[in-house]
Amino acid sequence: MQEFTTYAGLTIGPIYETMRHSKKTREQWFGSYFFSWFMEYIMIELSQKLGDEIFFLTPHLMDRPNISYGGKYPDRFVLQAKNSVENMYAEMDTICSKTRLFFSQFIYGISDKQINVEIDAIDQFLASFLQIRFFCMTIDDFFKVKQPQICPKCQASNEHLKSIAADCNSKEIAVNWQCTQCNAIHAGASPVDIAYTILDSLESSFMFSPGKSDQTCDVCKLHPACASAKEERLCPICFMKRFAHQSEYLRNRVYFEKEFRVFPSIQEISIHSLEKEYPDIIKTCTQRDKHNDQEINLEALQKKLGNVFQTYHKYFAIILADGDNLGQLASVPGNDAHELSRRLFEFAERTEVLIRDYGGYPIFLGGDDILAFMPVCYQDQTVLDFVKHVSGEYMNIVDCNIKKTSISFGVNIVYYKFPLARALNDARYLLEDVAKNEANKASIAVSLTKHSGAKTEFVLNLIEPDKLIEPDKLIEPDKLQSFYKLQNQLRQNKKSIPRGIVYNLRRFKKIVEELQKLQAPDRLNAFFANNFNEPIFAQYQMEALENFVKQFLFSDRPRKFEEVLNMLNFIKFLTDEADHE
Repeated sequence: MQEFTTYAGLTIGPIYETMRHSKKTREQWFGSYFFSWFMEYIMIELSQKLGDEIFFLTPHLMDRPNISYGGKYPDRFVLQAKNSVENMYAEMDTICSKTRLFFSQFIYGISDKQINVEIDAIDQFLASFLQIRFFCMTIDDFFKVKQPQICPKCQASNEHLKSIAADCNSKEIAVNWQCTQCNAIHAGASPVDIAYTILDSLESSFMFSPGKSDQTCDVCKLHPACASAKEERLCPICFMKRFAHQSEYLRNRVYFEKEFRVFPSIQEISIHSLEKEYPDIIKTCTQRDKHNDQEINLEALQKKLGNVFQTYHKYFAIILADGDNLGQLASVPGNDAHELSRRLFEFAERTEVLIRDYGGYPIFLGGDDILAFMPVCYQDQTVLDFVKHVSGEYMNIVDCNIKKTSISFGVNIVYYKFPLARALNDARYLLEDVAKNEANKASIAVSLTKHSGAKTEFVLNLIEPDKLIEPDKLIEPDKLQSFYKLQNQLRQNKKSIPRGIVYNLRRFKKIVEELQKLQAPDRLNAFFANNFNEPIFAQYQMEALENFVKQFLFSDRPRKFEEVLNMLNFIKFLTDEADHE
């Protein structure tokens, strides 16, 4: 039987550049979905044409079309092939051209009234705009990319290191390195890690061709226009994002909810918890915007619904998530790239169900990467309840509870009129810079930007940092339990804690910070007893509040008092009683 002789990988972009100029949720959605669909098309074409001649290591190739909202194919794949390097390169080049032509025809077919160029012009634009890079290498050349420079044991140069086959439980080909001087055997890098190193270098060559000044798109202001809409000139990408929902082909491919025009608006997402009980009232508050799209007047809806309408109904959440330390998990025997890809796909499918259960809508579900738009609260559950649930599923499905990996989240909650592209960038900052960097991973970085511009930010650790290397002690931190306990308590009884408590505590900030420096929790007891002893406080559960503050100020890895106040303000926001609006 013929053996695999070639490694190949492909990457595509620019995803963030495409999503950056999106003002509507459907544009953000299709900007992401387009690349996932493009990658899916290429993988299916390769699989159908080459069959057993190739073997995808990552991502997992579905045995059916992806008909859900969320794209499930990431921006790169890695495969092994039995073809020669030359033949494999030719096949990939041909299929990439075929895929590009398919999407040129898709764009051209969205509307026969607005496109003012021919298909060839759109195809030429996509050839320039889409950054498709791929490599094909022999197995020997491929593994030399990460060949050790010296033998770690005897310091012999790499001339004395020879590759030997590594034990594998699947079709995956991997190598170790044996020193001919001391006979020591050293583990080689995983094939996916090597491929990603090559793809990273290919991505560094991404280049863009801006349009001419008299033909430039009025939206992105970067590329040549090809269509007109409402006196705006649009390039093929901006045109596609805005009007893809008019494509019958897309509507037949993706399963959409009844009454939704492909992808719901921010207002529809933020009030999702109300639409089942009050559809007629919501309908009376619906109007048309300048693009002839339906828009819900939330101010009018608030007047009609009265106390039923909560403050958080004017806000929505962007959730970004990414797995931590997947390389450590891949090093565990039995966790080869193909098996790990399968589990990541299973997690993506499970996450999609959870997103819908919590009233949200997925944008992208590429294994350990999640992007979703969510209501702040839905059926007595909050967006942070959702995050906690997803984290648990990740540990069960992907990590298999062996404590080698975790998942981090960026949760950005903003007013419904907040610029969408900026909100997405802020969510990405929360995930990459705060949760994964400053908080040392396995964390939830939360930001709430009020209508007034006031920000509330804090971090919750899903796993205490030092426990990541002590599997037997890997349990839910006490602080996390304390946060969810107080959140749920106030959700059940809004008057369990006094209104304005955050303002009152902030007045004594210097005193509390001094008590924290002295590590004097007993004196904090006295502080609460002396300052909240009026009869009016007897009706509240002040002990629960006091225990919450003590948990974060005086336990291991104490938090700054300002961050504790931010947590309290966020919890109060969920009960429509935040101190600042």
